[in-house]
Amino acid sequence: MNAFSALFLWLLLNFSSQDIKAREASDNYLELRRYYLKWSSGPPGSASYFRKILYSHLVEMIGKEIKTDYDYTLWSFDGNTIEAKFACSQWLVLKGEISDRETLKKVQLGKNFEEKTKLLFSISGKIKRFRLSEYEGERKVFLILENIKTETFLLE
Repeated sequence: MNAFSALFLWLLLNFSSQDIKAREASDNYLELRRYYLKWSSGPPGSASYFRKILYSHLVEMIGKEIKTDYDYTLWSFDGNTIEAKFACSQWLVLKGEISDRETLKKVQLGKNFEEKTKLLFSISGKIKRFRLSEYEGERKVFLILENIKTETFLLE
């Protein structure tokens, strides 16, 4: 095997493993959303059953990566902590510390309200803790993430 073949094989394996990890993180988000929808809008009388299933699923997801769609706006920002909130239905609240300086710069750009409403974020990180909330009929999932990374999309 020549050097070109070895380099090509290394690049192929390296990029495909990154793609697989990103796909798994997105799949984890979609699966979480599916379980949430069963809990929030299941048949009458089934909420406690689906809450237990969602809770069990979240316990299994601790330590796994999650990556959301571009549906989040910056909710609050304090030092190294970011809190993001789902732009439409607000079912999932994410909170955690940003470790990457580039991500921190992107978030600091959206501090004023006009910029804040124009930026949509896709948030990824490793699930550290979670909490399920049911207050006045409104059901939410709170996730505490480690090593938050964001990708931004600017609305025009």
